[in-house]
Order: sequence, then structure tokens, then C-alpha cells
Amino acid sequence: MADTGKSSKPRTSRIIGQDIYATHIATRLQDFFLASAPWQRRLWEAGTLSTLTELLDASRWQSEGVLHPAAIKNLAADLGTLMATDPGIGGPKKTELINAELSTNVPYGSEHWQSLEQLTKQTKRQYLKFWRDAIDSNSPPGAERAARAVAATLLDTGYSMTMLHGWITDHIQNCVPLGEMLESADALRRQKPTNFTVAIPFTSMPRANVARSNPAWQDAPAIKLWLGDSRKALTKGVYFMGGFRYVLSAMDEHSALQEASAIRGRILARSSFVPGYRNIASAGIVWILNHATGATRQFPLEEVHRGIFLHSLGAGDRVHAVGSTVSRLDDALELASSLNNSSSPGQPIVNGWSALEGLLFTSENPLDVKKGRGFVATSRAALLATCSWPRAELTSLSYSKRQDVTALDLRLEGAASNHERCGHLLQQLRATGNLSLSDPRDRAAQERMLQLIKDKSGTLTAVKLQMELAFRRLYRNRNIVVHGGAASAQTLAVAVRTTAPLVGAVLDRLVHAQLTDGVEPLSLAARAELSLKKVGLGAGPPVHSLLE
Repeated sequence: MADTGKSSKPRTSRIIGQDIYATHIATRLQDFFLASAPWQRRLWEAGTLSTLTELLDASRWQSEGVLHPAAIKNLAADLGTLMATDPGIGGPKKTELINAELSTNVPYGSEHWQSLEQLTKQTKRQYLKFWRDAIDSNSPPGAERAARAVAATLLDTGYSMTMLHGWITDHIQNCVPLGEMLESADALRRQKPTNFTVAIPFTSMPRANVARSNPAWQDAPAIKLWLGDSRKALTKGVYFMGGFRYVLSAMDEHSALQEASAIRGRILARSSFVPGYRNIASAGIVWILNHATGATRQFPLEEVHRGIFLHSLGAGDRVHAVGSTVSRLDDALELASSLNNSSSPGQPIVNGWSALEGLLFTSENPLDVKKGRGFVATSRAALLATCSWPRAELTSLSYSKRQDVTALDLRLEGAASNHERCGHLLQQLRATGNLSLSDPRDRAAQERMLQLIKDKSGTLTAVKLQMELAFRRLYRNRNIVVHGGAASAQTLAVAVRTTAPLVGAVLDRLVHAQLTDGVEPLSLAARAELSLKKVGLGAGPPVHSLLE
């Protein structure tokens, strides 16, 4: 979104909630930090800094034979694309230095690898400062691009989405200047991890004597003593025989909570392989002591759910329509369910990729075999996600609140389908450029749709590139898990966060096409490719019907 304000003062001094540019950045951060946000409003990219770190890590995996050299070459090319439009790198000279190292394919442990590692560390130190300078320049970056850079930087630092959503909401509610928000973001980036002590109580622990031999295990009286004066309030209604206590390093309490959940998952996973542990059960909570504040709080230790929903399954009786004959679509949905119900990132990465590959690649096509499974599945998934994006944005906006009842509301009320609702919105946007939306986040989405109308080919090309980068990241990390046996590698969490919503979006379209219209996955992918080719020529279908 371009800056449309008339003020001559620096953009960073403009107030969130009053200035269009500042408000757009802040409200997009709210979307990116909201775990329940719809897929089309989430953050699909890992960020330049995280991708540089990922390349350094990928170089190591390539040296061990886990990744093909072509994977490093492609990742280096992706980085070149990202850096070309990223002012946070620090200018052409720094970009040239990094590109020079990337051109060597960065052999692990070489002087080029070490040089790139140092350049990456240097870039991190002033990344958000350079972004602030760019925002105040005569040619500021778009608000959407700026928000994505800030969000990716903070998430890659290790903060939880819960903490960051509260942080940006406070800034919005207090109507702070954009510059103050950016300074606060940079302070978060520079913050060192905090120590937390977590206690994970269990209601049943078979072979308790064996557990007691573990230094981390403490019986109930010892944990209550550790809880101190707050033990009565914190243990009220909680029965437990003991638990494991650990000191963790994390950026915030919710990050520590995620790590505690992962620890519990590993304990339960190990116990499943040993006879006699069938009745092991945790209390479903965790106590977390923040060493910086001295406060201890209780959190529910719930199963992870990443908010990946297939709305096409909710229509009719499709959830229960399971028979004795298993289709490839059934297999894909069973595999992809781990996107929501696995606390470890390894399983959803492997299963999510397998679900896509099983539906979007066929060995019966010689051209598919020649191009390779990874290239074919990545390309087709990106096509489907790109074509689904406008429809998803417009459908969501058609149900958003408006400031006043207008003729548009009457037309929407009489619409027979979401397709028709999207058509009404598109007509209104082309005629007036304004849907009279109440929520600033919806108005930011409106700006994205206006940009799409203004430059259909350029906008969809940029979105498709983001999709391709994300699905290539999924494939690389899938290979790290499968061939390297690394279920908790550093890059996996980022890969799950950025790609799981996209996998869900693609599967949703495939389910809808097959169960509603009888269109097979490969046919739908071919239709998506044809639609985008037509758009690239300046013709083709309207943006809301790129993929039916």
C-alpha cells in the first residue's frame, strides 16, 4: 500500500490509528501474530534473516548428503530475490558482499561459509534500523512489505505469537507513533532470552521409582515447596503425584510453554515404546516461574492446534462420509491431520508434503517424472494457492462489518453463493474503491484487493513467488527430516509456521473440487495454470473466479 497521507513530517512520527500508512503496518502485524487468522492473512515468508540462517544450516545438511547441491543453489537464488527488495540488508554494497558468498554455493565450514555467517550476524544488528530509515525515505516501501519484514524478524527471534499479538495490540490501543513501535520492535529483537523454570505435573506415573532416579523428577511435596507461598492458589483443584522440573531459556512465557509442551510430548512418545506405561498421564497443566520477575503462573498444557481448517469438509456430511474404500484424497487428509495435532514440527512437515505430493504428482506422466517430484508438487501447490488467494480474501471481506448499511449489503444479502458475493464486492471496488469497512484489518485487505485490480498480473506474480518460496522451504525441510532424521532441526518450526496454512488452503480447494464437482487434483492444477497464464496476457477470468 502506498503512503497516501498529505503530511510532510517523517512517516515514523505518524500515529497508529490516525495515519493510513502507520495503521496498515500495525494492523497487518496483528494478523501475522494471530494464530487463528485465516490462511490468506497469515505470514507465508520466513524473512530474509531467517532464510540466510537456513542456508547456512542447509549447507551443513548438504555436506552430510542429506540435501542435493541443487537445493543449496536454489535457496541461494531465492535469497538473491529476497535481498533485492529488502532495505534491511543495508544497501547495495552489503547486498553485493552477501551475493558474492552465495555464488560460491557456500560449502560448509569453508571461508565462504564463515564469511556469510559473519555477514548474517552483522545484518541482524541493524536490520530494523535500516527498515526505519527506508520508511522515512523519499521512496518508502509499501506498508504490506514493511509489516512482513518486521513480523518475520520478531517471530524468527523466538517470540511466541501470543506475546507478540499482545505487544502490537497495546501499541494500537495506545495510538503510539510508528517510530516508537519500530523502536520497541528493535528492542525486542536485541533482547536476550530469559530463564524460566517449568514444572510439568503428572497424575499417574508408572514405575515411579524409575522416574525418581531422574534428577528432573520431584514428588508432589517437593514441587509444592518450590511453588512457595502461591502453592495453595496454584494447586487448587489439581491432583498430581509429582512431576518433572526443568530450567529453560526462552524469549517469553508462552515460548517456554511451547517448549514444555514439546518435552511432555517426548516423554509420552518414549513411554509408548515401553511395556507398563499405558496409564501414564499428565495433569494437563504446567507451572512456569519467570526468573526475571519472580512470578509463577499456571498455564493449561493443551494439545497444539495450528488453526488449519478445511471448510469444504464442513459442508454437508463430508466429515462423516467415510466408507470402506479409501481414496488418495482420504490418504492425503489422514496424513495432513498432523498439521493440527502434532506438537513436534517434524511429523506435520513430512506428512503435509506427502499429502501434496500424493495428489499433485503422477509417475504416469513422463514430463512429471523428468521434472521430478519436488519440482512438480511445489509448482502445482503454488499455482493452486495463488489462484485461491483472491477468492479467499474477497469471501472474507464479504462477511465483514461495514460502517453503514449500503446498497452493497442488500446485494450481498440476496446473493446465492460466495462466488456471487465476491462478484458484488469486486464490482463495488472497481466502481468506488471503498467497501466502507469498520475494521482496520479489513481495510488493509481491501487495499490488497485494490492493488490486485490495478495490477492483476504483477500482483499475482508476486504472490506466486511467495508461495513457491514457501513450498520449496517445506520440501527442503521434509528432506532434512526424512533423510537426516532431524525431527527437531532449527529450521523446522519456521517451515511449519509459514507453510502449514498454505498446505491447508491447497487441500481445501482440492477437496472442494473433487467432492463438489468431481474434478481430480491434477485437472484442477492444470486449470489453475491456464488461469494464471491468461491473466499474464492481460485477459482471462475475473480475479474472484481464478479457481472454481
